[in-house]
Amino acid sequence: MDVDCLSGCNMTFRKAVFSECCFDEWFTDYGIGEDVEFSYRVSRGWRLKVTPTAKLVHFHDASSRPALRRLGFMEVYNYGYVFRRHFSHPRRAYFYFGISVAALLLRNALRSLAGLQGWGPLMGNMLGLRALFSQRGVRQQSMHSDEEGTSRHILDPVHRKTGSAA
Repeated sequence: MDVDCLSGCNMTFRKAVFSECCFDEWFTDYGIGEDVEFSYRVSRGWRLKVTPTAKLVHFHDASSRPALRRLGFMEVYNYGYVFRRHFSHPRRAYFYFGISVAALLLRNALRSLAGLQGWGPLMGNMLGLRALFSQRGVRQQSMHSDEEGTSRHILDPVHRKTGSAA
């Protein structure tokens, strides 16, 4: 089955792809969306295929992920970057992007209300939306530890540039 983009935990490419494409350096730190953005660009010149019957076990180390609030921010803001970079802006595209963000907000709100996660992801989603509408981004300025020794991110507003990938 041909697709336009892939998720990073289950994609492989021919070596020749990397002589023509590279990951976008706009994505820093733990880059949610960099896999989708990269594979979408690759799909403009190569065929991407999914094998629905393939089995994959993805063991991820939760300690390598950023704090939930930062992760929630990146879920919205990074996909907003991908949308702005690659899609023209007809009303239909904005509608579908809006539906996707609304579904993400609803998912995180329901998971928080059910006690499956804290409010950090939803708060991060809201900060990501605010940053998208104000055309401002955030970068991780520093890490601090609270009284329990848990590290948390300090978000620092900055302007982001949307330069080319190469």
